[in-house]
Amino acid sequence: MDPPYSILMAMKTFQSICLPLFRSCMLCIVFIGLIASGVMAGDQQNARTILLSAPFASQRANFLHAALGIPRLETAFVLPPETWYARLGTDHTHSEKGPYVEGSYMQREVREGRGVPDSYLGRYHRWIALELTRGIGLRTEVHARAGYAGWDEHNDHFYFFSPEGTPLVEGEYRDVYGIGPTGRDGDLADVVLQSKTELYEVVTPHSRHCVSLAASLKFPLGQANNLVDAGTVDPGLRLLATSTMGQIAVHLNAGVVVPLGEQNLFVEEADVDLDPMIVWGVGLVWLPTSTVACGVQIEGNTSAFSDVPFLKGDPVTVLAGFRKLTDSNFVIEGGMGTGIDTDTACTWSFFFSLGKTF
Repeated sequence: MDPPYSILMAMKTFQSICLPLFRSCMLCIVFIGLIASGVMAGDQQNARTILLSAPFASQRANFLHAALGIPRLETAFVLPPETWYARLGTDHTHSEKGPYVEGSYMQREVREGRGVPDSYLGRYHRWIALELTRGIGLRTEVHARAGYAGWDEHNDHFYFFSPEGTPLVEGEYRDVYGIGPTGRDGDLADVVLQSKTELYEVVTPHSRHCVSLAASLKFPLGQANNLVDAGTVDPGLRLLATSTMGQIAVHLNAGVVVPLGEQNLFVEEADVDLDPMIVWGVGLVWLPTSTVACGVQIEGNTSAFSDVPFLKGDPVTVLAGFRKLTDSNFVIEGGMGTGIDTDTACTWSFFFSLGKTF
């Protein structure tokens, strides 16, 4: 005999909400334990300078690229040995393209067999993310990150179709055909491990120049229908360059990310494969005082979705940020950004974070 409906709904709620929250809490406990066990003096002054002059760490969540492991712009400098940096942040990004189409209108047009224009309206929330970075010596640092994220289920719509009229995005048929909500929930997201090693450094009395190599790996631990990852493992490799001259820091990043495995963003019938992406970024940071920084940066990547004409454009975004470093080594920062072309990149984004060195 089948279980009662109330039991099935309780099980679904537990799987979609409680389990991801439990996993996130466990990761937080592990990270905090690592911090507590690794508190050492380190070279705090050098770490303060590196963190103050770094570019601003905002997610690159343009359209469905939010589900892929696209690295953020970062400094080429690594933290001194035995120095820890913990950061807690939140990011929110809104992307839209095409004419606004209300769900009830879409459902009626589809039922009556009439064509409708493709459109996209998506708001991606990385509600909370915990990051931990440690300098381990040998001019190398390691980094781990995990967050809890999700889409705005009742307001989002991904109304674009195959030539045969099939909704392309996994689970979107429920909305398109009026069956009910898509059932997308918040989930464990942005699970990333990274290492960074300095390859070359030159220091003069008034400047410092560095080139580093960074290797990253994003893991797909979210449930498929939640669209917080693509079901692929996303390794990345980048060259990072940073030059500081007086009160100015310039950052350049360039590399590649290669999604590996079968994607689960789009329905199987669509036969969509994800493309490798070239990723890049340029940033300028100004330090008017020894505890304040502000800056602007431009970031972009080639599209991973050449098999989906509606998403083929290469997103490029611009972001401005502000950072404050306190005497007790807390780092407070925030910023806002937008796409250069909002048909391929976000309409708006903002982030806020609080970090601390140990």
